[in-house]
Amino acid sequence: MAVKGGTSGKMTMTFYVILVVIAIVIALMIVALTIRQRLFKKLDELESWRMQLMSKPVTDELSKLKALNMTGQTEELFDKWRTDWDELVTTFLPKVTDSISEIDEAINKYHFMKAKAGISEIEGSLTEAESSIDKILNEVSDLVGSEEQNNSDIEMLNKEYLEQRKLLLTHRHLYSISETQLEQKMDDIKQQIQLFNDTTEKGNYLEARGLVKEIADQVHILKTNMQIIPDLYIESSTTMPSQIHNLTDGLKQMKADGYVLDFEALENETIDCSKICIDCVELIKKLEITEANDKLEFVKAKVDSIYDLLEKEVESKFVVEKEIWTSQEEIQSIREDNLKTKEETQLVEQIYELSDEDTQAQKMVEKQVSIITKRFELLQIRVAEQDLAFSVIREELDLLKKQMEDVKESHLMYVEMLKALRKDELQARDQLIEMKRLMLEVKRLVQISNLPGMPVSSMKQIQDAQESMQIVYLELEKKPLKMTHVSFLLEKAATAVHVCYNDTKYMIEQGYFVEKVIQYGNRYRSKNEQMATSMDKAEQLFREFQYNEALEEAAVSIEKIEPGAIDKLQEILNEQKYTLPL
Repeated sequence: MAVKGGTSGKMTMTFYVILVVIAIVIALMIVALTIRQRLFKKLDELESWRMQLMSKPVTDELSKLKALNMTGQTEELFDKWRTDWDELVTTFLPKVTDSISEIDEAINKYHFMKAKAGISEIEGSLTEAESSIDKILNEVSDLVGSEEQNNSDIEMLNKEYLEQRKLLLTHRHLYSISETQLEQKMDDIKQQIQLFNDTTEKGNYLEARGLVKEIADQVHILKTNMQIIPDLYIESSTTMPSQIHNLTDGLKQMKADGYVLDFEALENETIDCSKICIDCVELIKKLEITEANDKLEFVKAKVDSIYDLLEKEVESKFVVEKEIWTSQEEIQSIREDNLKTKEETQLVEQIYELSDEDTQAQKMVEKQVSIITKRFELLQIRVAEQDLAFSVIREELDLLKKQMEDVKESHLMYVEMLKALRKDELQARDQLIEMKRLMLEVKRLVQISNLPGMPVSSMKQIQDAQESMQIVYLELEKKPLKMTHVSFLLEKAATAVHVCYNDTKYMIEQGYFVEKVIQYGNRYRSKNEQMATSMDKAEQLFREFQYNEALEEAAVSIEKIEPGAIDKLQEILNEQKYTLPL
């Protein structure tokens, strides 16, 4: 039995191994067939690619060149492109076909590594072939397009050239300064056009394309120059020299009128501008138009800047002569106001004690007024002596006016401070009156409260509040008056009075409530001996003005017998809107 069992186990193991081997073989076959199918598909794609390249319309495109002059550069390019295409069709692509056949055979034999290497090689070859074919097609297209574009462009350029030559002939007087140079430029363009025609006849269309670009640049420059030259020449030879002459006369007149400027430097600048105008004319004659235009713009800017300087000087003189007197009146007014303020300060100092900061502010204003006055006097001297440009004087005057405004503002702030001192005193006295009214109200409340008396603490509080007020009264009568200290004492007194008023009201209300609580508790006096004792004690505390202690004694006893009674009593009193006669 043991031998039979061992034999059965070995057979099972052998059967399992056979199944595993069969499964592996099947899996390998599936993988091989899948790879084989993918490689065949890739091979079909390469064949389609090859056929696509073979069908490129290279021959048709090359046939278009026959419409051109088949000489020179065109003939050379045609032969080169045809040779390259023939080599691709007859040699290169057939080799690809042979390679595809070899790869097909390798795939059938399951030589996958060899097949993959061959496919990669064919892909590279077809990519190279496609690049070569596209290059041929693009170059052919460029050549054919160049011929068409050249004809269109040269026709337009020739038309523009003829228009410019006609313009020169019909308006020769406008271009007399540079007529010779313009004709030379036009002859150069004409020769370039002829060279273009000769180059085209020889079939060198790409070279002709380069000539077209050169001719286009020359025609553009010619047109631009002919548009600019008439106005540029008139401005350089007539307009600007005339303006410079007028400017020179203006400088002489202003010098005679007593204006103070560096006339020598300005006259030298006008002389330089005149020389530059002469240079511009020579540059126009040589057709150096850009440089001539730049120089003329420089002259215009320089002349404008001198005119601006003169206009500013004339305007400044008008402003200075007008405002020098108004400024004098304003300074005089500031001095008078400052003198009045100084006198007022002396009076105020007899009553109030001014802080160092306040007195320094007044001294600073006085110092600034003195500085402004001296600067203005110096400015008046410079105006009278006429040894300084009015534009400079105007700047000084504007600065002085700004300083005057600053001084006026500082002076106004100081004056407002003086007014505020008196205002603070009056406000302090008004506050004392209000505090006195509150203390009288406290006295009235106590008198009408019907309480047996007031606690010692409340009496002390009233006394302290009254003493605080008295201290403020005494401080207000002192000379000089120290308002900073008064304000401190006033705030302290106001706090004491308001606290006294509020605490007294609360004490009276508390006493009234205690009285009601004791009356409510007396209903239990005959029923409860302990309650009677507690009520007697509460009444005694009430008569001794200890209202808080009396409330606590009565409330605790009542709550033991009737919980919530105190809150209920409070609600009833609130509903009845019980109030003190306040």
